[in-house]
Amino acid sequence: MNDKQTKNFLYISYFFPPISGAEPRYNLTVINQFAQKGYSPTILTAPKDARYPREQTLVPLITKKAEIIQLPWYFEKNKYQQELRKLLRIPPNPLRFQGWKKVYSAAQKAIAEKKYDFVYSVYGLASAVKAGLKIKKETGVPWVVDLRDPWMYSTFQWDFLKNNSLSIWYKYHRRNCEKILKDVVKHTDLINVESPMHEKMLVEEFNINPKKVTAFGIGYNETYFKNIPDPLISCVKKPVIGLIGSVYYGYEKMVRPFLKAVSELANEGHECTILTVGGATGTFSKIAQTMGLKNYIGIDKVDYLTALGYMKTLDFGLVFGLDDFPSNISSKLWEYMRFELPIIARVPEKGSMAKIIQEGNCGYILPNNADMIKSQLKKAIENFQSGNAPGPKKEYIQNFELSKNINGLISRIETLVTDKL
Repeated sequence: MNDKQTKNFLYISYFFPPISGAEPRYNLTVINQFAQKGYSPTILTAPKDARYPREQTLVPLITKKAEIIQLPWYFEKNKYQQELRKLLRIPPNPLRFQGWKKVYSAAQKAIAEKKYDFVYSVYGLASAVKAGLKIKKETGVPWVVDLRDPWMYSTFQWDFLKNNSLSIWYKYHRRNCEKILKDVVKHTDLINVESPMHEKMLVEEFNINPKKVTAFGIGYNETYFKNIPDPLISCVKKPVIGLIGSVYYGYEKMVRPFLKAVSELANEGHECTILTVGGATGTFSKIAQTMGLKNYIGIDKVDYLTALGYMKTLDFGLVFGLDDFPSNISSKLWEYMRFELPIIARVPEKGSMAKIIQEGNCGYILPNNADMIKSQLKKAIENFQSGNAPGPKKEYIQNFELSKNINGLISRIETLVTDKL
């Protein structure tokens, strides 16, 4: 491609600043780095009144080249409709396809008004991908799909649907999602996923060319680590083991034995402080209260920089992962590592997160067995007290800086677009 000619791309994602969270920050970084390479993005994103927390500090960081189109993706059901669906056991599809036709119409209009070098759909809501699929079929414009979370392997979402639905309703949505994903894999020009394990699963299950899939994961963004506020609390009992972020449906079964081990160790004289900030606090606080756990601090949701400030108080970063969701990588893992924190992880022993932690000697993988969890935690506490706790080294951490991943992704997309000319 000629760098002097105008290069445009259409980016479709519900989650974009001022909405807060890991996905909006990821999307912002992708958009800005493409802009630095001479691209002008058009972004189809959530309406102004979207019911999600806001992070206004992100807005000034958006490139001036961006054209942002906010649109109503779907009609929000009122509380009576939601209760009726709950009663009838027909909850919405967890991947959320609703509203895709509105997104498609907006994309169709944008393409009629401007020439785009490629279209980029990000799964946060599957409607972004389904709209992109129809555009691809109609126009043939190169199409990139970013599956930050896997559709068919995201077990906490499917377990929720299965446990709260009629059997026929659950089976229908599984079949429908698999059918659409096969169509997506067939027509997309490039799929980006969060982990090499997810990449391998897609290639093997759908028998697609490995060159069609990349695994440029999220990583951490160095930009946000420059002006972190001082922590607002001081924890007396060290070490401080903390989870900054959320836990999802099904994670309770892992939180409970972990906190039970913490409580038993405290009674034996091996004390620590457990700190949670954000969505995990509700689950942790209920379990901690029933156990009479001492030295637990729970803080509700805060903005991202404040959350990083709390992260500075930690001695260990805590992360969970479901045993039947091994490809998943929590975005918090990268941030803990950026602070050079030793990791305590209750994750699949042969999963993506365990591999990252073990390769970098970054901390401890907790086993399934409750007694062994206690033994490993005791070892971690004793190693901390003696100054021998393992932790990620700076040279290892730098491999996961987000801008490096995105530069690799941009290179792949530029090759793709050039080949299509």
